[in-house]
Amino acid sequence: MKKYLSFSLAILFLFTSCSTVNQPKFKNKTNHKELILGKYGESTTIKTDANSETWTYDNSSLVKSNRKVIFNNEGVIISNKKTLSATAYLMRNIAAPILLLSILVITSNITFMAY
Repeated sequence: MKKYLSFSLAILFLFTSCSTVNQPKFKNKTNHKELILGKYGESTTIKTDANSETWTYDNSSLVKSNRKVIFNNEGVIISNKKTLSATAYLMRNIAAPILLLSILVITSNITFMAY
């Protein structure tokens, strides 16, 4: 029972602690700007300075999250960060952990009652 509970808590922690992480998802691609355009569409604003170009996606929706993509002069992605919308933040950090925890408690009670 103790192993099951600790394993369940570890899984719960894994799902709730994962937030936006800078992962080199586009590292092996050749044309990063085309890839971003295909994935997210046209950006809301494009800001260019001497060393970089910043594409900002401002979604004024409750469901869609905002995104900021920064390219260097060669068109390679330097940063690709997503800011969760209020609904997505609540779902990821409050509703999902409560749902997972309640499922774990219910299944552990059923397992305990079976013995």
